[in-house]
Amino acid sequence: MVTTLHYSPADKVELLKLLEQFSEIEELNINPFLSYSWQHSWISSLPALPKLTAFKNEGQLVGYVFYNTRNLLPFLPLKHCFLNQMGISDCDQVWIEFNDIICIEGFKSECISLFIDEVLEQKSIAKFSISMCSAPQAWVEKAQDKNFTYQIQQTPGYRTTLKSIDCVEDVLSGVSRNSRNKIKRAIREAEVIFGELYIKKYEKAEADTFLNRLAQFHKKQWMDTPFGSGFSNRYFLDHHKTLCGDFSNSVDLLEVKAGDTSLGLSYNLVHNNRVYFYCSGINDSAKRGKLKPGYIMHTLLMSYYGRLGFEFYDFMAGDSQYKRSLSSEEYKLYTLEIYKNSTAINLGRGFSRFIKKLLSKPSLDSHQQ
Repeated sequence: MVTTLHYSPADKVELLKLLEQFSEIEELNINPFLSYSWQHSWISSLPALPKLTAFKNEGQLVGYVFYNTRNLLPFLPLKHCFLNQMGISDCDQVWIEFNDIICIEGFKSECISLFIDEVLEQKSIAKFSISMCSAPQAWVEKAQDKNFTYQIQQTPGYRTTLKSIDCVEDVLSGVSRNSRNKIKRAIREAEVIFGELYIKKYEKAEADTFLNRLAQFHKKQWMDTPFGSGFSNRYFLDHHKTLCGDFSNSVDLLEVKAGDTSLGLSYNLVHNNRVYFYCSGINDSAKRGKLKPGYIMHTLLMSYYGRLGFEFYDFMAGDSQYKRSLSSEEYKLYTLEIYKNSTAINLGRGFSRFIKKLLSKPSLDSHQQ
């Protein structure tokens, strides 16, 4: 029988020690965003602590989850609960994908049921959110069992299988004729103007140099948009400095160059023989004519990882043209919101929607890339 244990660590050091104990169960490292390395780096960067609930079966740990609650509206005694997020934009800008409860296969439904029963049933909690979940069915079924109202939105994700890829030509053989011709022209032009294409890998000792260079390109692309750049957010920076410094085997820091000219830098997460493209900085000054640095960068990187024997190159969420053009597979990620049913909560939801509509601004459906 699965039971819950709610922890109240005194400080960050104690919470990180607990997380380190949990990491000994290898089955809990489901994907890069639910892995020990990501969770440790995230918690290390936070100004406040999330809540932690663990699940045990006959005394043995089978899962855990972080969550945080925030006021749904400033003047109402109602809370909004976030799974593996803080509900604070600066703290959550690192952006989690493939979000879910962290547990051993076979215990998911029971752990979700217990979590909703013990957390969402608290009188003050009116709303629960889980963003970018790849398998929301167990959450939906529990909401239906409890007669809760729920809303679900989907975002497309894209990835390419690397099984038969060993060179650039192998990558191009898997895309449309139009894309193939466009990328070939871009590669030829880059080599004529700047020189031979190659990939430079940054080692652990060079992580700060890489992040600083990436930040320059990223800020140039994003700072003048409503989204801003994570590289101007100290929590975002602290997270990635910890990840690159303490868990360098979890990341690949790569630069694609033509001669002495940088075409782009790519920050990739590596986990279970898969590559997850997390963030990039494209050198806009290298764009000229038919030369497209971003397409060249991804083409070379897929070739590089294919030769190394990786299974997938995952672009993750976001409906971008380059992802559609370069991917071999589309999948869905889901954002689920669950509401308890009561007159007060329904009135609060209606008022909250009205306020959000007045203050609405564009929102990201994926990490900044």
